[in-house]
Amino acid sequence: MVHFNPLKNIFGFGGNYSGKLFLCSLFLFVYSMIRITQVLAGDDALGLRSLRGLKGIRVVVEGLEPEAEKDGLIREQIRNDVELRLHKAGIKVYTKDEFPTATGIPSLDVNVTAKKHNETSLYYYNISVNLFQRVALIRDPDINGFGTTWFTGWVGAVSSRRIRNVRVHINDCVDEFISDYLIANPGPPVRPNEPE
Repeated sequence: MVHFNPLKNIFGFGGNYSGKLFLCSLFLFVYSMIRITQVLAGDDALGLRSLRGLKGIRVVVEGLEPEAEKDGLIREQIRNDVELRLHKAGIKVYTKDEFPTATGIPSLDVNVTAKKHNETSLYYYNISVNLFQRVALIRDPDINGFGTTWFTGWVGAVSSRRIRNVRVHINDCVDEFISDYLIANPGPPVRPNEPE
């Protein structure tokens, strides 16, 4: 009789406790990201409308572990990729000096969490791209703060040798933002050197 052990035959784990625990953790992580995406994406029209009249954004890249950067997923490269895509689309990217005085203080936050599983040398990663800007309560506009008004993301796995490929999925998420921005702001875009 041949025994099939999915942990061993599919995922390469020897069926040990740490392998099972890791697989359960991965399942819960992916499930929670799907649920978060469903909740946040519940009103696409609202997210799209929140981009209307946006004159520019600041780009922030967060969440990268030193090990992922060592293997080739470099924070500065990601930021440069994102800013270049925005510039090419005609979306102004605020400098450090411009950002604090920008209307709504909008920030496109690219958060990349990549965890390496040492037994398989696979990185399990989560990308979330969020537009944060100043928002106010309808019942009392004097109560305001920062909130996420637009969101997209990606969850995946990649070998440590191919971790640079995560940038492709980051770019896909940014392209989704650019597409929505251009739908919400038809007509000639604000040029990068043009004042607000």
